[in-house]
Amino acid sequence: MEVRVLQQSKSWDDYINKKIEPKKGEFYKEGFPRYVYDNHGVLVFKLILSNGDIIEKAYVDLSQQYMADGTQWRNGITRNVVYDLWVIAWKEVADE
Repeated sequence: MEVRVLQQSKSWDDYINKKIEPKKGEFYKEGFPRYVYDNHGVLVFKLILSNGDIIEKAYVDLSQQYMADGTQWRNGITRNVVYDLWVIAWKEVADE
């Protein structure tokens, strides 16, 4: 059985080690994880936003239904879109 390492953004460790702080109104370019699905379905991520909010359960939406759609973050509870430039850091959450 192959064990996959949980994914995280480049700045996750810097955020945890207090090397970067949330700054409301600033934009960030953390991108998206390489893998967004596994054998069990959609992967869940924790997001840190520029206003200091933490979203404990988020997922990547690869929707192409509308022309304006594309890769975007969605809140796992409300299903609202999370603007990707607000995301300071992200980390995959292990299955519970």
